[in-house]
Amino acid sequence: MLKNSLHLAVLAVFSSYTMSVFADDASVLSPVPETVLDTIVIQGSATKMNTSLLDSKQKGSDLLIKKDTLKTRATTLGDALDGELGIHSNQFGGGASSPIIRGQEGKRITILQNNADVIDMAHLSPDHAVMVDTTLAKQIEMVRGVSTLLYKSGNSAGAVNVIDNKIPSQLPKKPIESEVGIRYNTGNDEKLETGSLTAQLGKHMVFHAEGLHKDANNYQTPNYGYMDFDTGDELDNYVKAPELLQALEKEWQAIQKGVRLPFSERTYFITDEAGYLKQKASLDKDLADKNL
Repeated sequence: MLKNSLHLAVLAVFSSYTMSVFADDASVLSPVPETVLDTIVIQGSATKMNTSLLDSKQKGSDLLIKKDTLKTRATTLGDALDGELGIHSNQFGGGASSPIIRGQEGKRITILQNNADVIDMAHLSPDHAVMVDTTLAKQIEMVRGVSTLLYKSGNSAGAVNVIDNKIPSQLPKKPIESEVGIRYNTGNDEKLETGSLTAQLGKHMVFHAEGLHKDANNYQTPNYGYMDFDTGDELDNYVKAPELLQALEKEWQAIQKGVRLPFSERTYFITDEAGYLKQKASLDKDLADKNL
């Protein structure tokens, strides 16, 4: 039994060796053909991108605000966009203004800076300022509609992208470019100083530095008045008096014209001038000057 196994093993080794020799001989006898392809030269031109989100397919609902326009507007994002079609600012003042697009705000709006998400507290609480400066921005672009799904889900109101030059994307046209701005606002004693510097260092390197300083006080209103009420009922009467006085005048005019108003439109049910004067005196007393 051992002798037969040995013969089989030797035969298996010899067979594999023979097959490999035959394979090598076949490759020598029939070389692999080589094919040389013709050289193809492809020429193309780079497309200049004016914006980052809008590309070249701007729709009617999209918005693009240039740098020259931003210089004449407020320094916060909400007030800078306030007044555009379908956009207004929230009611937390200029220091914490954020945009409201088509009645939606907060997480319904994606705010980007140079195509990157802005991470701040404005999404969690509307009384926090959006940490994006528009004074030194090159432009602001906004996408509304279905196109917003390309950037993030859930931003049904729109995507706002603030483009600035914090990270230069190309060499400046001049070896050194600088910008300085000063602004003063009498309404809240706001003082704003901005400055930026871009210098070319060699053929492939750019140095850029920018900064701003802003300080403001409380808003000043020319017709501000402080009103004092002793009780809550006195305050309610003061607030409701204009509407009640209008209803009283309507009833008195109907009596003078001889017209009988429907029951649902009558408030005091006066019948003569004496009743009218009595109710009017009471309402005038509720509307007395409470300014201190």
